[in-house]
This record gives sequence, structure tokens and C-alpha cells, in this order.
Amino acid sequence: MSRSTNQAKALVDAWFILLRYKWRFVFPLFVVSASVLAFSLLLPRKYQAEAVFDRRTDHVLASIMVGSGQKTYDQHTTSIKQELTNGLSLDKAIEDVKPYVVQRFKAGGPEVNLVELRADMARKIQVRFEIATQEHERISVKYIGTEPVVTRLVINRLVQNYID
Repeated sequence: MSRSTNQAKALVDAWFILLRYKWRFVFPLFVVSASVLAFSLLLPRKYQAEAVFDRRTDHVLASIMVGSGQKTYDQHTTSIKQELTNGLSLDKAIEDVKPYVVQRFKAGGPEVNLVELRADMARKIQVRFEIATQEHERISVKYIGTEPVVTRLVINRLVQNYID
């Protein structure tokens, strides 16, 4: 017999085994799928807020910077990341959102611990450069939190404070 005939026979045998013992395969698959679904429904929900903004470079200012020994690209991107995620900018963003959090708690909403929120933001904020040329940069700031409105407000205030 040829090799392809042996392979075809092996496939047919495997198919008949699957048909004969299908419940030995289907039932464990169903149990595993149901348990994964139940586990995923019990996990706390996560909400992602993302703000994207463009930053354009002034050519006159850029030529002055080149003449005075401009930083390398890595130093430039690192300094922007530090400006967005340093303690002062996080504190200012959280202070801007504080009245909303207090008002929402008084209205029966969930309590948000601002100290934990700040520590969580310091760990989880991601700053990424989507487009980076000499004339134009597109910067994306992303944060994943447990409270959707607070997550959105804090990211928007963080970017707004950076732009101002």
C-alpha cells in the first residue's frame, strides 16, 4: 500500500473513534467551557480609557533646539512620558476630578479611594507614540481602571493639563 492510502485509512479510523466515543470528548469540553465562562463572569470588570492627541513641532523652535544641542529621540520621548506620568500631573488630574467623585458618592454611587487611584494610575498609565516625525507626533495615553466614568475623566484631565 502507498503512504497516502495508509494516511487516509488512519484518518478514517480516527473519525470512527471520535464518533464512537464522542461523549468522552464533548462532555469534558462542555465542562471546561462552562467553568471558564463562570470564572470570567465573576472577575471584576475593567474599563479602558484612551486619549490621543497630536503635537506639532514649530520649525523655528526646532532649529533653535538643534543649534543648542537637542536631546536624542529617546530622551525626548522619555521626557514626554515623565511629564504625563509624574506625581504633579497625576495629583492635578485627580484634584480636578475630586469634586465629581465626592458628588457621585453623595448621590449613592461607589466610593473611590483617591490615594489608591493615584497609585494605580502611576503603575498602569501607558504612554505610546503612534506617529513620530520631526514635524508631528501622535501620542496615545491609556489607562485601565475599575470605575468607567472616573477612568475616563482622569485620563482626559491628565491630557488636558499636559496640553495647557
